[in-house]
Amino acid sequence: MKLKKYYNKIAENKKKMKYYHKTNFFTNLLLQRPIENSLKKIVKNSLLDVNSVIDIGCGFCNYLIEGLHKNISLVVINDLSKNMLELTKINIKDKFPEINLISIQKDILKKNISNIPASPLVLCIGVINHYKGEKLIDLLRILSEISTKKILISYAHNDFLLYKKVGNILRKKNLPYFIHQSSLITNLMLKNGFKCKTNKYPIINKYLSPIVFQLFYT
Repeated sequence: MKLKKYYNKIAENKKKMKYYHKTNFFTNLLLQRPIENSLKKIVKNSLLDVNSVIDIGCGFCNYLIEGLHKNISLVVINDLSKNMLELTKINIKDKFPEINLISIQKDILKKNISNIPASPLVLCIGVINHYKGEKLIDLLRILSEISTKKILISYAHNDFLLYKKVGNILRKKNLPYFIHQSSLITNLMLKNGFKCKTNKYPIINKYLSPIVFQLFYT
């Protein structure tokens, strides 16, 4: 699978200290940095009142790890990449050895979710852009079934003025990548019993921000 190979390669490069963002100064200052800072803040705030969390498509869990605290007793991490999960498990256990950590290396759409303990918070950061149609619907349904309280989703949305250019850049990696309409995601989640409480655009407004963060509550 292209996604698995791609993210396994990123993890291998990080092990060899070759992992870095290929962005110029302008992109980093005006786009990447505000997005990362805003995401760190919203993830950290979302974690304040919960004692467990599930991170779907977790990658290196950079934002999750920064927001973890002593009252969180259970963390469930999921990713296609075995290499990423191995690095992430080490990072979490190094900083929070007392946390009960469950690692799931599989496409969540192909996983029997009945044995995943439900959590008051589910994170899905930058994942849903790899899905469309029925697979997107199934993914959002699964997120809703494993959350008892709230879900934080971030993704590239098509209100951004340059979304076509962004989409083409990402497709050069030969990855499945689909730009979504925020109203579509909101309506699909509403059908699953979750209302959107927060629509956050880290760069001024929806037309200038390529990424949207949506926080859904039951």
